[in-house]
Amino acid sequence: MNMKKFENILKELPQDKQPMASVLFEEMEFMKKSMDELKELVLEQGTIQTFTQGNNSYPRENPALTAYNKTMGRYNQTHKQLMDILPKEQQEQVEDELLEFIK
Repeated sequence: MNMKKFENILKELPQDKQPMASVLFEEMEFMKKSMDELKELVLEQGTIQTFTQGNNSYPRENPALTAYNKTMGRYNQTHKQLMDILPKEQQEQVEDELLEFIK
């Protein structure tokens, strides 16, 4: 979903829910930027790297991919928390826009 549209929806929340929603949204923005950077690293370096320790070498998952996957999980959790704060009609609007984006 477009983060700007999401931000506009959050502005319509009742005052008592805005501080928590704002914090969650800021975290999502940070995680999104981090995931974009990590994704670029994985695309440049590949998913598997050769790790050398002394005379031994072995393949391992790219640490950027590991970090990407962990961040994606946290992003999804944060998104769910934020969705739970939204009133039902706004949840449906966000879900509709997300489905449209996926298509």
